[in-house]
Amino acid sequence: MKSLENIQKTFNACKIISKIGKICCIVGAAMSAAGIFSLAVLPEALKLGGVTIKGLVEKSDDMSMGDTYTALAVAIVYCVLYAILCNVAEKYFTHELAAGTPFTSGGAKELRVLGLYTICLPIIANFGAQIICQIMQKVLSDVSDFPTGNYGSVAFGLAIIVMSMICQYGAETKDNNAEPTEANDEDISA
Repeated sequence: MKSLENIQKTFNACKIISKIGKICCIVGAAMSAAGIFSLAVLPEALKLGGVTIKGLVEKSDDMSMGDTYTALAVAIVYCVLYAILCNVAEKYFTHELAAGTPFTSGGAKELRVLGLYTICLPIIANFGAQIICQIMQKVLSDVSDFPTGNYGSVAFGLAIIVMSMICQYGAETKDNNAEPTEANDEDISA
């Protein structure tokens, strides 16, 4: 039982980290959108009450204005998709903690879905980043290629799917080892 307690403590920590990650991703997407708005609409030196307020985003000397817009747009895509991933993870950990064990059929299905999301969403984010980069290169003249290609999530997602199969096996074993109900004493010889 000590192992199960350790698993529950770990999953509780993972639930908290998932919630924090989701919140950070939402804030990141909002700040990136505000940064695009700041660059596009606000004047370079906005004065409020005699105080000069620069834009929310300070453009780097290394990056062109088109690169800055592209980086912020790509950040929105990544943040939104990773917020979805964190939300799925948080739901799984919440349901697992409520069940008290990872060895349930429903929990194994949720874990499998989490594995699929872990594989697919970062790949979709990379494709989305490339599409945004291509669009921005057509619209703006000073956009360079945007490096993407982080596919490490595929291995992690596959590990989660394997873990879901182990949990499914544990759930089936637990169900098979449950005490059988008493059979009715009916005469079946007829």
